[in-house]
Amino acid sequence: MKTLVIIVLTPLVLWTLMRGVIVPLLSGRTVAAGLQQDGNLGGCPDKPNCVCSLDTDSHAVEPLAFAGAGLAQWQGLLDAMGSLPGWKLKNKDGAYAHFESRTPLMNYVDDIEVQWQSDAGLIQIRSASRLGHSDLGANAKRVEMLRVLATNTLKSQ
Repeated sequence: MKTLVIIVLTPLVLWTLMRGVIVPLLSGRTVAAGLQQDGNLGGCPDKPNCVCSLDTDSHAVEPLAFAGAGLAQWQGLLDAMGSLPGWKLKNKDGAYAHFESRTPLMNYVDDIEVQWQSDAGLIQIRSASRLGHSDLGANAKRVEMLRVLATNTLKSQ
C-alpha cells in the first residue's frame, strides 16, 4: 500500500512543483522587446521559438491585414485578444500592445506584441516563447489564429 501511495503521489507532487513553482520562476521575466528606437517591434532571438512580421529570416511571418480600420476596430481587436483563454494584456501604449499567454497544462508564458500601423493598414506582430528552444510551431499557429481574429473584427465592426 505504501509503495502504491508513493507511485501515485510522486508524479503528482513533481507536476505540481513544475507547474506551480519552477515554470513561473523561470518564465517570470518578460522577453517582450517593446518598441525599438526606430519605432518598430524588436526582432526574434536566435531560437526557433519566436516569429515576427518584421523579420526576414526563418522567423518571418506576414503582418496582419487591417486596412480601413479605425480606433474602434483596433480596440475591438485588443478586447478580443484579451478575452482569449489564458491571455492577459500587460501593456498598451497607443498603437502598441503586449499580451502574455499562459499554456493551460504547464503554465508556460509566451509574449505576444502587436503594433497597429494605420497608415499601412497592417498590424505588425511578434510572438515569442519565454522558455525552451523550440515551440513546435505554436507561435506561428498563434499568429494565424490572430489573423482570423483580426479579419473577423474588421467584418463585425
